[in-house]
Amino acid sequence: MRLLIDIGNSRIKWALSEKGATLLHSGVQEQDLPAMADLLKQLHQETAITSATVVCVGSEELYRQIVSIIKKLTDVTAQRFVSSQYQAKVKNAYRDYQSLGADRWAALIAGYQLYFGPLLICDCGTAVTIDIIDAGGRHVGGYILPGLAMARRSLHAGTTNLPQVRGGDLIPASDSVSAVSNGTLLQLVAAIEQVAFEYGQPNCVLTGGDAVFVGSFLGIPFHHDPDLVLKGLAIAGTDN
Repeated sequence: MRLLIDIGNSRIKWALSEKGATLLHSGVQEQDLPAMADLLKQLHQETAITSATVVCVGSEELYRQIVSIIKKLTDVTAQRFVSSQYQAKVKNAYRDYQSLGADRWAALIAGYQLYFGPLLICDCGTAVTIDIIDAGGRHVGGYILPGLAMARRSLHAGTTNLPQVRGGDLIPASDSVSAVSNGTLLQLVAAIEQVAFEYGQPNCVLTGGDAVFVGSFLGIPFHHDPDLVLKGLAIAGTDN
């Protein structure tokens, strides 16, 4: 059984996959090493983990600790997933292709293989990434924006009177709390819709922790795929 792990800035996502690219089991963990170790021990006892692939955009120290735990519990040396110039029919747009975030690369691979191009992939996490792929699998490029929580913390920290907020709507606000929540949401929704408009309304896929909330305000159709990065790891592992 193949173990797939996505170490993000806020959470750790995991999945198990067998011969193909289908995820058999998946879940989300807090960045809690004892809890992660207990989970991996249980998974190995139940399914016998024979290989592991890890993508990490979070803490390098956390990455090293998790790889060490995998080795200790399963005797498997985890492979780190990194961006490449071309993989699974997708061509990387970055001149320095390895500098493209590996989680974005995994999402691009899964998006193109599962939803086809032209495609807009938006990962609504701690940071928000928007990437475009054309019909032939060429990554056109992308954008990185602050996620909702990050944008709101920035406004709260950088001003004297603006509050820390949650939620939001797209209507004009008549108080500062709503103005912050609605404005940060509008900024993100408008960015996604504008990119979709500029590139001819491509197939849109949302992933990440805020995907469902953000998607509920979009005026364009979209697919929600919470395991897109993990699916990319699974697909990449079968692409020889």
